[in-house]
Amino acid sequence: MSEITCFRLFSTTLPLVLVLLGGAAVAQQRPLRPGAPVAPAEPSAAAASTPDRTSAQYGDWTVTCIGPVNTTERACEMSQTFVDSSQQLIAAVAFGRPNGSAKFHMVLRVAPNVLVAQPARLTLDSETPLPFTLCTGQFCVMDMELPDNALSGKLRALAPEQPARLAWRNAAGNEVAVGISARGFGGAWDAMLRDGRQPARP
Repeated sequence: MSEITCFRLFSTTLPLVLVLLGGAAVAQQRPLRPGAPVAPAEPSAAAASTPDRTSAQYGDWTVTCIGPVNTTERACEMSQTFVDSSQQLIAAVAFGRPNGSAKFHMVLRVAPNVLVAQPARLTLDSETPLPFTLCTGQFCVMDMELPDNALSGKLRALAPEQPARLAWRNAAGNEVAVGISARGFGGAWDAMLRDGRQPARP
């Protein structure tokens, strides 16, 4: 497995997401059967926690916080990862706020063999295009500012057995799709806000 270079979209205080953009050993992606939906990765053993860095599992979501507790410097993010049958990382989705920003962001990381000319698509009650904003030799990233609480509210309202569909096309033009699980979303969002001393729930 190769260690990806830590590329931080946000400040050094909040690398959205630790699993997504740095700190984790991520193997080279293997091709996925075109159009095959992928389930979220099974929750792994809890990462080592310290007062300044904690990780907690809420259903299919992981909340990671960094910074001194009970201070405005502490920031949190929530993420969900997807792996194939060989446990190779296919995609990771995260929510959090850049340092000093009042707006939340949604970030998607996928393997670099993506057709960047076509945006990823998130389907809830309607389809939202998600253009890729960065590609390196190791991954491609979509980073979207959330203008309001509409998207998080819809994910919170989803039934656990009704995942949101997230799809994109690989370099060969084949569709790759994952189902973003809503199981634990509300608890993870509330914990992210509470522990990160961030604005009120959506």
